[in-house]
Amino acid sequence: WIGLCFQSIFFKPKCKSILVAGSVTEWFGNKYKPNTFQLRRFIGYNMRYFSRKVVLRRFNSLIVHAESLKEYALANGYKKDIFVLPFTIYDSSTPLKIIGKKLKFIVAGMIEEHRRDHDGLLKAFKKIWNHGYKDVNLTILGRPIGEYGEKIINQCRLLKEQGFDVQFYNEYIPEEIYKDELISADVIINPIKLEYYLYGKFTAGLVGAIMHAKPAIYPANYIVPKELLSSSLFYDEINKLDYLIEQNFLNNNRGILEKLSKNAKENSEKYSIQQLTITFRDLCKRIFNNEIIDIKL
Repeated sequence: WIGLCFQSIFFKPKCKSILVAGSVTEWFGNKYKPNTFQLRRFIGYNMRYFSRKVVLRRFNSLIVHAESLKEYALANGYKKDIFVLPFTIYDSSTPLKIIGKKLKFIVAGMIEEHRRDHDGLLKAFKKIWNHGYKDVNLTILGRPIGEYGEKIINQCRLLKEQGFDVQFYNEYIPEEIYKDELISADVIINPIKLEYYLYGKFTAGLVGAIMHAKPAIYPANYIVPKELLSSSLFYDEINKLDYLIEQNFLNNNRGILEKLSKNAKENSEKYSIQQLTITFRDLCKRIFNNEIIDIKL
């Protein structure tokens, strides 16, 4: 990391340069840590912080993935041009999901304690199953990380032994299997912890909802792009997730799911390669002072 820091400090391109900030908070939100007890961590952390600040000044402009992240950068004093370009592109080859008797809910992303509340999620689905809704599948589409991950996998095994329809993975999920699972889902659930996904930071579930045109459920106060609001639902607390699911998707009521699925398709088309090419072309024209930019699909 020392070599990378020095390389960053001497980064001085002789052309216009744009920083694509996948994690904006890493560039603006961190502070020096003078009281870090381990010398190696103290030097490493603060050198990375210093080099990021130096490098940031040398870029001509910034690309972020959502309007909320642009507002965050502006609020933290960034004075140069900021452009919004979504993180993911709609996969138009995704077939339209036919809603069957059994509904499939998916949680995408690693099973890691600071990222997602899988404990609360499993409690919610156990309530749903115990209320008599047997035609409900829950798929945990992420590998377990650390002790917390193993604990959640063990809970899933116990639920499965009790006859509940839960599917999970105990290791890295190959890309094709991951994609096929998302395509087969009716709804994506994002039981994320807001303190980790601040300012509308993209989640695996949000990316899946865009890429494969799926309705999705998020905790209240998570900043979903306005383009996706008509295909999104929100819960106030994780212990109310079961009520939201039962009221909107179960109780012999498929009309809401059909409407949300239709909206999800229309919303994801706003993230098509054709639409984003237009956005990217306009962005380039602004950066390069209206010079002709020829971008072909």
